[in-house]
Amino acid sequence: MFLDGVELYELCDKQAKMCQDMCLEFLASYLHIITKKQQGKESFYPKRTSKDSELDITKSLQSQFNLLRIVSNEEFPAFFLQRW
Repeated sequence: MFLDGVELYELCDKQAKMCQDMCLEFLASYLHIITKKQQGKESFYPKRTSKDSELDITKSLQSQFNLLRIVSNEEFPAFFLQRW
């Protein structure tokens, strides 16, 4: 999947289309797939929480654009806290 760097809401649609295409491609060719053992050490990442969607009011909007692209508006929408 190729992105041009300015996707916000279109990202979910592009990702869904790509996943659908990948599933259809797998179903069409799974009998002919040759498997191979994974190399390297596995990695684990922590589950996202609401704290991961906090914007920093001291940083520019441009520097936080990737955060705005990946937040879940339903589960953990982007937010900021105003500290007096």
